[in-house]
Amino acid sequence: MKGTTVKLRPTDVLHIPSLDHDGLAGYDPIAMAIACEECGTKSE
Repeated sequence: MKGTTVKLRPTDVLHIPSLDHDGLAGYDPIAMAIACEECGTKSE
């Protein structure tokens, strides 16, 4: 199926709410946790 388009109905997709800024593209929770850890270590 590489290079083809598949149309899915909303009822055929499992939508899991997560961190996002626009309701469409979500943030990676693992990357966010790592960024928070790094930011916290810099402020100490």
